[in-house]
Amino acid sequence: MPIPFQDDESVQKLGFAGFLHVEFNGDAAYGALLFLNARGEPQEFVFNRLELLNSVLWRAPDRSAGATRRLCASLFPTATLTPQFLLFLPTLIPPQLFGGEGGIRLDIPAGAVWQSEANEPESIETFDDSGEASWVQVDWSPHPPPGDLFLLLARRGLLLEPFGRAAAGLREVYADVEF
Repeated sequence: MPIPFQDDESVQKLGFAGFLHVEFNGDAAYGALLFLNARGEPQEFVFNRLELLNSVLWRAPDRSAGATRRLCASLFPTATLTPQFLLFLPTLIPPQLFGGEGGIRLDIPAGAVWQSEANEPESIETFDDSGEASWVQVDWSPHPPPGDLFLLLARRGLLLEPFGRAAAGLREVYADVEF
């Protein structure tokens, strides 16, 4: 006799979270956009590579920021899903990229997320890869996202871990490149 069951599809109603990851190697920049549902299941993976413009004409920080902006401009329209919010690591992507001032204006909240200590104000408890308690800080632009998706991902330890998956995806796609 079959076992009666129902698959909880309420996670689909929560939408998706986007995780933006960028890496540089020599004269090229590599970008990935990973979409996860509330269970942490990958729903879409978008990637691209671009050559950096001649370094003689650029100030060093502007060169990587310009490449990141151009990568985002190529990744975002390629994606078929629209996330509830976009998370990124401020060590890899300048937060001002999504804050106006000549950057990219998003219609969804963008959050710079980084590891913090438990005693820091506004720290959010999450979990690391080994299941141990961990804390993060998030700086939202222009505001935190509505709904429960962000807090559910935090409870499941899925605020920093997806960036490792996005990096692994880039390494698989660009296997001939050493990062």
